[in-house]
Amino acid sequence: MPSLRHSELIRYLVVAVAMRVANDGAVVGLSLLALEVLPREAEPTTIAGLLVAALIAPHLAGPWIARMLARWRDTRPLLAGAFAGYGIAVAAATVMLGSTAAVFPILAALIAGCAGPFLGGGLTSRLPKDATRALALDSATWGIATAAGPATAAALALTVGTRTAMLIFAGTAMLAGVLVLALPAVSASPADAPVLRTADVVRLVSRNRLLIRAIAAIGVAGLGMGTLRVAAPLLGLELGRGSAQGGVLIALYGLGSLVGSLLIAARPFKAGPDRAAGFCLAVMALALAGAAAAPTYLLAQASFVLLGLANGPFLAATLTACVEAAPTEARAQVLILSSTLRIPAAAAAGVLAGFAGDAGASPILLASAVALVLAAAAAGFLRPLAPARPKTPDAAAADGPTRCAR
Repeated sequence: MPSLRHSELIRYLVVAVAMRVANDGAVVGLSLLALEVLPREAEPTTIAGLLVAALIAPHLAGPWIARMLARWRDTRPLLAGAFAGYGIAVAAATVMLGSTAAVFPILAALIAGCAGPFLGGGLTSRLPKDATRALALDSATWGIATAAGPATAAALALTVGTRTAMLIFAGTAMLAGVLVLALPAVSASPADAPVLRTADVVRLVSRNRLLIRAIAAIGVAGLGMGTLRVAAPLLGLELGRGSAQGGVLIALYGLGSLVGSLLIAARPFKAGPDRAAGFCLAVMALALAGAAAAPTYLLAQASFVLLGLANGPFLAATLTACVEAAPTEARAQVLILSSTLRIPAAAAAGVLAGFAGDAGASPILLASAVALVLAAAAAGFLRPLAPARPKTPDAAAADGPTRCAR
């Protein structure tokens, strides 16, 4: 796969930022809209939670969606359709919420959520294998989305109204669908490459040192990072600044993640991606422990900035590991598998943190720090499973090519 020219990288980053900011903004915007337009007897808090869950749930189908992506030599039309479909479904949910039965906007959100695997691993899989700086910049787009998505949703809700804000996000997603067609043509896999089954992809990951460490670290880290949207407002309250200041902490984390990714893009790690990921996770665990013990809001802010500064390079390191170690024909499937583990794990951790909210922010943050320590151990020490015994020629011919013994 040829290297990206500067103009091609700029086009890619515009698409990634537009789609990912629209997604993060829509998650917050749908919740705000439900709370705004639904009457109290309709249990708006419950509906808001179901809408967010509907956007996230399709990530669990990521490995099967990835197989569909792997069948396309040029993935641009599929990505364009997914992004445009996301925008249409979000617009439909926005229009129907408050004017029809809640089940219809929830179903529309579920359809929109099916684009989730495409805006993550599906888009990243278009980057060249040796494009370390491009992967770091790609991880920076997640930092931009984390910081700008919710902030844009809140700002637009205050200025033009929440429903209009949601329609703007929907339009942004549809625009990203058009712009993705302007990306350079990249063959996702050779014409004669087999499309791996989900079990084959899991086997491939389990037998490759870089892949198993990266994927395990991503999944376990998702458990640690998923608590932040609950713990940050609680921490703001406990430090006497109000729950709204939790949003500032999240924004500082997103800003730090952006800066960390840009620093790695300018000066890549010299260590291997697994060791780099383990180091970053250790720093992130230290930052969460510092936030849990912070006696002042200023120190909590510094801890969240440090958390983001380490998270950006962590994302870049794990993306690099996945792209470098996965065969070309399985790259999209491996990347989507990573998001299949990370995003639902983060969502589950957020739910658990909500149930544990009465305990306060510190125990939640400390539990998250422990999860990140475990993720660091996985990134540094996890070993691949022993390869399967060689098959006889007849058995191998019956099974067909697997490419999983890499």
